[in-house]
Amino acid sequence: MGVAGAVFAPGITFWAQVTTVMSFEAAPKVDAAPGRIPHCRYGAALQWRPARFPGAGLARSRATGAHELHFAYRGGSPVISVHGGPYDGALFDGGNARPLHPTRLQIIAVAAAAMESQPTSIQTLTRYDLYWYGTGDLRSGARPLPILRLVFDDPARTSLRIDPATGELLGQSTTNTCTYRWLLGALHSFDLPWLLEWRPLRDGLMWLFSAAGLFISVSGIVIGWRAQNSRHLRRQSRSQP
Repeated sequence: MGVAGAVFAPGITFWAQVTTVMSFEAAPKVDAAPGRIPHCRYGAALQWRPARFPGAGLARSRATGAHELHFAYRGGSPVISVHGGPYDGALFDGGNARPLHPTRLQIIAVAAAAMESQPTSIQTLTRYDLYWYGTGDLRSGARPLPILRLVFDDPARTSLRIDPATGELLGQSTTNTCTYRWLLGALHSFDLPWLLEWRPLRDGLMWLFSAAGLFISVSGIVIGWRAQNSRHLRRQSRSQP
C-alpha cells in the first residue's frame, strides 16, 4: 500500500489523499516511516492514522473485484473510494463503511469552506474544453466526465475541478497555470481540442514541426562548423611565411 499525501489550502483540508493502491493479492505494507506521509503536494504534513478508517475491512469486502481502495479525508472526514472493478467510483464512510452519495450542494459547501469564499461560477462539464481534456496518453492519467468546475474570485482566479460522484479534487488551475498551458503545453503538445479529435492531423503536425526543428538545429551546427573551419584556415594562412 503506497502512501502519498495532498492538502488543498488555504488552511482547511479539502481532499487529502493519504494512501492508495491497496493490493488484494498480498498483505499491504506502508512504504514510509510510521505516522508521517513522505510527500505533501502543498507543503503541509498529514498524519497517517489507520484508527480513523475502522471501516476499511468492511469496505473491502463490499467492493468485490476492486483494483484499488483510496483512503482520504474530505472536509476533515475519512472516506474510502473504490477504483476499478464493478464498484468503480463507489464511496464509503471511513468509519463504518456506509455508502456515501455526496450531493452537489455538499461538494460546493466543502470547496467553499476550503477556499474561505463562495464560488463565482459553477459549471458541470460534460465535454472536454480548452483546460480539461484527455490526450489519450496513459501516462497523463484519465480525465473523467462529467465534472464540476468551480471558479473563485481570489487574486489567482482559482478554478477547481471536482468529481461530482465522490467529491474528489481532480485538478485545479490559476492564472499562472492557464498561461503555462498556452505558452508551453499548447505549443509543445498540440493539445487543442480539434487537433485531439483529428489525431492523424495532430501527429502529422508534430512530425512536421519536429523535422523542421531538427533541420534548423543541424543547419546551425553545419553553419557554425563551417565558420569555425574558415577562421581556422585563415589563421593557418596568416601564420605561413
